[in-house]
Amino acid sequence: MTHLLPLLAAAAVGLCGAAGVVVTTARRPAAGAAAVFCVLALVGVWVCLPVNPYVPPVVLVGALVCLGLAPRFSWRMTGGDVLVHTAFALVGVAALGGASSTQVLGELILGAYPAYMIGRMLVERIGLVRAAEIMTCVWAVAAVLGLVEAVTGFNPFTAVPFPSHLYQVWAVSQERAGMARVEGAFGHSIAYATSMAAGIPFAAVTRWPSWLRCSAMVLLLGSTLPSLSRTGMVCALLALVLSLTLLRTDIGPRWRVGTLAGLGAAGAVGLSRLLEVFARAGREQSGSAEYRGTILVLVSRLRFLGASPAAVNRGGTTKWAGFNSIDNEVLLAALRFGWAPVALFLVGLAVVVGRVLVRRGNAAQVALTALTPAYVTVAFITQLDSVVWIILGMAVAAQAASTSDDGRSLTAKEAEELRVARVVAAFGRRLVPATPGSSPSPPSPAAPPSPAALASSPSPVSPAAPGPAHAPAPVQTPAQATARRRAPSYAPARTAPSPAMAGTRTAARRRAVPVAPQGPPRSRPPQGPPQSRPPVASQGPSSGPPQGPPRSRPPQGPPQSRPPVASQGPSSGPPQSRPPVVPQGPPQIRRRERQ
Repeated sequence: MTHLLPLLAAAAVGLCGAAGVVVTTARRPAAGAAAVFCVLALVGVWVCLPVNPYVPPVVLVGALVCLGLAPRFSWRMTGGDVLVHTAFALVGVAALGGASSTQVLGELILGAYPAYMIGRMLVERIGLVRAAEIMTCVWAVAAVLGLVEAVTGFNPFTAVPFPSHLYQVWAVSQERAGMARVEGAFGHSIAYATSMAAGIPFAAVTRWPSWLRCSAMVLLLGSTLPSLSRTGMVCALLALVLSLTLLRTDIGPRWRVGTLAGLGAAGAVGLSRLLEVFARAGREQSGSAEYRGTILVLVSRLRFLGASPAAVNRGGTTKWAGFNSIDNEVLLAALRFGWAPVALFLVGLAVVVGRVLVRRGNAAQVALTALTPAYVTVAFITQLDSVVWIILGMAVAAQAASTSDDGRSLTAKEAEELRVARVVAAFGRRLVPATPGSSPSPPSPAAPPSPAALASSPSPVSPAAPGPAHAPAPVQTPAQATARRRAPSYAPARTAPSPAMAGTRTAARRRAVPVAPQGPPRSRPPQGPPQSRPPVASQGPSSGPPQGPPRSRPPQGPPQSRPPVASQGPSSGPPQSRPPVVPQGPPQIRRRERQ
């Protein structure tokens, strides 16, 4: 019983760690993305649980991340989802046509499908740009460690032995022309270089300065050189050129041209050195190229659905008509499951390439396009399989997401908020009806009154002069009343003051003389025509020439300069029948007259 205690303690620690990953991802999805990319690029495939069938470390961690993201995932199907799921379904049906159930379980259920859903859910939750920033940071660390390995010859990922059969297979250093090939945590130089190339387009779409993005892309390209992998170098060069020419980013033109020019100059200097290394490899590299051409004879042995009859399984190892390995992932998948699911993926790849060529592709689609040479020259070994499927999920999620006005890819939550905001804005515009015969247009702000209008406008402290009556207050139209009554709370309707009202308020502030309060203007009955008023003689010396209409009278002086006049007494009639009264002096002058 005591020998089970370490196992129980390890199981308890593992469960607590798994629960922590799920809870942390649910609260901070970016932390889950960082965990996935760190395990993908910095943990070897030999670090796994001692269970059968084999579960890659990134799939194990990614499954926990998906559990944390699942409650807020949209679960909506797009065109890309339909194509991918249809191909996966055909792979599952291929088991009935003679395909190995072990391969279906390992390649699909524990490999491709979980990796695809990891990329699909992460990008939908945090967005492509945020995921690209996290991925670029992790890839930059892996690239720096690869360059350190090239200089020192020390690989920190294989220095610590792991009790696993995969450690003995993949933790072995490779050489070409007497030079050690950089592998990193990927266990193979081709997988390392191709994976580094896949991160170049993601570095281009980050929100970093142009010089930092170009530096990150050059760093990832340079990390593929010590691997001495021709496939990885070609993919990295293609990814860099596509990212600087066809991928829509805000990198400055100077940095684009300068990076390409510097790359050309460095290539002219270092190409000769690289060709010398490949020339010393001699028969090794020429033999691998000839082998990739020879295996194409297996195309004639393919089936529509199911395993090819060329498969021979002996001692747990499958050979295809005498060929031990198939360095062609497209051909290998068709031999295992039939050419029908492979044809669907090739159709989707053609669509992606077309979008990239017309400059409508996102970073993930550019990465898939740049990896095209790898699909037909290498098999998906170690982490390269997970890298490709995660990027495919990211491409589908980024394509499904809406796009903002500035071209930034939005998450599903942001896209829904944008849609609701647009609907609310459109609903608010419909609440304000336009007048008949006119097109709806936003109200223009009222122009400030001119000095002439300020001088001619009546004020509460100056009495009305003989002449035409004041202009009646503007009558509110039914449309304006409807707009004020039905204006939503988030867009209140405001009526700008008229020039006359603005002039009245300005004059009142300038001439602050105490006057008797008057009734509200709206309570007064309509005034009669000015011609019906009887003429009244002036009660005292005039302070100026006879006053004319309100707009033609000159500006009056201050009230203190006017001579005192006798008061006319309160008016007994309505406000409209009052005769014009000569301006009176201040209250202090009236009190002196009474004394």
